[in-house]
Amino acid sequence: MKSWEEAWRKRIISHKVEHEKAGYGSPQSQTAQFSMVKDLLGLDGSERIVDFGCGTGLFCQYLKAEFPNLWYIGYDIIAEALTEASDRKMKRARFICENIGHGNLFEILSICDAVTCIGLFQTLEGSIALAVTEAFLFLRKGGQFIAVTLNQRFKGDYETSNKMDGKEQVTFDPKILTWIFQDVGFEDIKIYSFSGQKAKLSEDLTKYHVLVIKGTKP
Repeated sequence: MKSWEEAWRKRIISHKVEHEKAGYGSPQSQTAQFSMVKDLLGLDGSERIVDFGCGTGLFCQYLKAEFPNLWYIGYDIIAEALTEASDRKMKRARFICENIGHGNLFEILSICDAVTCIGLFQTLEGSIALAVTEAFLFLRKGGQFIAVTLNQRFKGDYETSNKMDGKEQVTFDPKILTWIFQDVGFEDIKIYSFSGQKAKLSEDLTKYHVLVIKGTKP
């Protein structure tokens, strides 16, 4: 078992507070990040969304509070997390224990309005392009993919620990992520840095420790 997978499993089992299970420094920073993703997507509540690395279903729960009829599929490899997600009993929500690239969801190819990937890139260990490609395949024309990860260009101190199981998590160069999105076929690519504590998004990629990238399927 990969060390990051075991570290997340231990976190989910041992932590009792929701935002700590998901690796957020506070409930406020968790909500700020969810709100930022929702606003960038411009949701109206009728969308079909796939969420890579959905964890215990917190993002789904956040979206459902405002958009109860939203159609949602969450992917994760941690079975304990998906048990908690399913226990939330959310309507029009489905949770699948599969790794990226190993699902058989042919029925949703080219029909999804949005794919999200919040905090998963730093655990994929070389499979970033596979995740971006699968997102592209799921999306309809005009659909959007948003990924949130750690920012290699950030020059300050991290707002919360960027360690998992005692090891530094991977950070990403915005240029490399942009190139991957372009190579897969995404257009109108936007990239920002973000602070959950300050709830601020910036085009200055050295300003905040979180990196947000959004692309549209032509």
